[in-house]
Amino acid sequence: MKISYPLLCYYPSQAGGPANTLYWLNKSMGTMGHHANVISTKYGLPDNDIDYQTLFLNYNINVEFVEGGLLSFLAPKRVRNLLNVDVVHFSSIFFSPTLFIIFFGLLFRKTVLISPRGELYPSALSRKSLIKSIFIGTLRLFQKRLNFHATNDYEKDLIERYFPKARAIAVLPNYIEVPKKKEISRKKQILFLGRINPIKNIDLLIRSYYKLSAQITQEFKLVICGEAKLDYEEEYLIGLRKLISELDLDNNVILLDGAFGEDKEILLSESYCTVLPSKSENFGNVVLESLCQATPVIVSKNAPWSILENFNAGFWVDCTEKAISEALFQIIAMHENEYRLMRSNALSLALSEFDIGKNIYKWEHFYESLK
Repeated sequence: MKISYPLLCYYPSQAGGPANTLYWLNKSMGTMGHHANVISTKYGLPDNDIDYQTLFLNYNINVEFVEGGLLSFLAPKRVRNLLNVDVVHFSSIFFSPTLFIIFFGLLFRKTVLISPRGELYPSALSRKSLIKSIFIGTLRLFQKRLNFHATNDYEKDLIERYFPKARAIAVLPNYIEVPKKKEISRKKQILFLGRINPIKNIDLLIRSYYKLSAQITQEFKLVICGEAKLDYEEEYLIGLRKLISELDLDNNVILLDGAFGEDKEILLSESYCTVLPSKSENFGNVVLESLCQATPVIVSKNAPWSILENFNAGFWVDCTEKAISEALFQIIAMHENEYRLMRSNALSLALSEFDIGKNIYKWEHFYESLK
């Protein structure tokens, strides 16, 4: 099977979770004899040269990185390439080339699959709502020929709301190529790792941390690690700095630039727990990455992680200062044996439920069912 992926970013870019998720998917599908044809912008790519043979060609992945303009995706040779694939898989509804490539895909009678990846959540639709409503309205005209992938049941419900006549919808979580766990001593630090974006609710985490006793905040630092790339994210970061100062937490809260690759794994491994307090989250790859390092996680109920409590691998809590502060206190106050068990459960959850190697057959079956 040959699958085409028109994307904003792709591994080794770290500009978004799908860059890694799709790479792991493509690698595993490639080992089973399937072929991926990726065309992506250069957004987030590192400056160093890319080893195409080792990273891509060894796994039946053909990748072309382009400058990023709409015309780059609609060049005649790239449109003709659609004739040679079975499925065209999008990871964004609102990526500017999406509508045009869907048109050509349907014209050539190709199977079209869309992974909205949280774009239909109310908080996501509230930004640039007019242009997004135009995209959705246009796609609804062809919905009987469109297939969708959701990462959780709530997202599936949203897809059904906007595209009630869609051809097929499957629910599959993001899977990960589980890295080797780092054997690093734990530090007394609470970690947020992700985009510096209002939707991540970092200000709520700071206020929740502030509610802990002075003794705890002196002992356990709060580390906020991430990048603010867009103008409104920069404004949000300025607001966070101001909040930290207003609460007199300048010596307790550490702000770091984004961490990637092994640096990210080390940071997750050495942290006492990771917190994702998002207002809206269709998955939350950082939760999975934290579990892979045996680091318990506190996640707001705005993300689909109830399984944490089923496995005793962390806390799934209301998105309030009180609930997050209480969860932080519970982890910090745990007896060492209880905490060690939660760490072990975290890694077991990642290995048993989210290892791409153990679950790739689900994606293969889904792709095959769409023919």
